Amino acid sequence: MYGIVYTPTATMYVFDATVVLWLMVRAYRAHRQTGNMYSQMMYRMAAGVAAALYIFGFSHLYLNEQEVALGVLFVLADVPLFAGLIYGVKLVFNVWNKKKLEFWFPMVLSILSAIYIVYRLVYLPNIYSISGVIFFDESIQVKVAFILLLATMTFLPGVFFVTSKVYGLKNRIKKFLIGLSMFVAGGGALLAPLNDSFLVTQISHIIVFLGFVILASSFVFDILYRGKKALQPSEQEVITPSSNTL
Repeated sequence: MYGIVYTPTATMYVFDATVVLWLMVRAYRAHRQTGNMYSQMMYRMAAGVAAALYIFGFSHLYLNEQEVALGVLFVLADVPLFAGLIYGVKLVFNVWNKKKLEFWFPMVLSILSAIYIVYRLVYLPNIYSISGVIFFDESIQVKVAFILLLATMTFLPGVFFVTSKVYGLKNRIKKFLIGLSMFVAGGGALLAPLNDSFLVTQISHIIVFLGFVILASSFVFDILYRGKKALQPSEQEVITPSSNTL
């Protein structure tokens, strides 16, 4: 049965997933052309996030009121989500040339994420909907763990994209939009666990949606910019210490 109860939020999840899938395709094509590690990590990160968001969206569209199934899928979706975002964190430390942190920080995040996921499988979240807005009823400990993990995994790459040194106005704007999207989407996702009110949860979903709209706008900007003139050598995208194309 079509999940009318969860449709508004679930549809947003599917839209968000499609935007990230777009990022994955672009990064994969760039990796095929350049073979650099940056594009490889970007498409792997995007693949994980897109898979998680599609699971969130389609499970709530087509598993209407099947609470146990929704809870299990909601928790298992964290596996590709965290795996993808941890790739992004690894990229940050690689580009910042922090070799020890590049190895140890993602490993610690992976261990903590595994513990978090196993705990939630034992104590499944109670998922329900009010006027199409999805709520996740969980203990305060789980909510705090989610906030800490997600903030680390989204804000670090966000800082990287906003502050990375690139050549050319186009690339600076594009990188800023991608970084801004991570701050907005990540920040919006953190609002809901902080407060169980309908208004705050609704605002949280809308902010996350806006974050992915910003991400899509970075691709549209890139396409329109290319349509105006060919890329000049001085505008080729470079992020130190590794060069990349996205």
